[in-house]
Amino acid sequence: TKQSFRLFWDYIPANFNAEFQSVTSLSVELASAPVTLAVTGPEDIIPGREAVITVKLKPVGSEAVKNLTVVLNPGSGFSKKASTPSANEFHEYQWDVNEVKKEHTIIVKGVFLPDTASSTQPVNVQVLAFKDAKKTGNGYIVAEQALTLPITTTQVSARVAVNGSVADVSVQPGDSLTATVVVKNNGGNEDSDADHRAG
Repeated sequence: TKQSFRLFWDYIPANFNAEFQSVTSLSVELASAPVTLAVTGPEDIIPGREAVITVKLKPVGSEAVKNLTVVLNPGSGFSKKASTPSANEFHEYQWDVNEVKKEHTIIVKGVFLPDTASSTQPVNVQVLAFKDAKKTGNGYIVAEQALTLPITTTQVSARVAVNGSVADVSVQPGDSLTATVVVKNNGGNEDSDADHRAG
């Protein structure tokens, strides 16, 4: 597509008593996005159950697209367990994609522990492009997709954390482990017959 800009400049010269007008125009060719973005998530979120978010990139043309970064914003209450490929070393929800030839897929696994007052969970993915491999600056957005995932509220929800983490943890022989189990009644009725067992 093409975008045109026109500038009108009205002025009165110092040695003349009439108004003059100068017009300048500029046309800019707007290129289409170099990649297509497809984001999928679970049909619904069950708090505490593992969820998978899949991000797929494909080049629009026949040429490979280079110097991209994928940024995932899973919303509050998401704890990432793993991703394939691994995320950026310093940013848990960013993936540097050096080149996309045919298709590039990112799979993120984690657990949603959303606010029970909300009935939906927003998830947003952006693809940023950079001029070179150094990726200086903020880049510019070439693709973006937002999902709104429904939250299924269960009557009882349970959550386990080991040493304060709900994700997998690495421990050494002899390390102390502290497990925390949180059981929450999300319903309106008191459940006095509940039985909790660890296994």
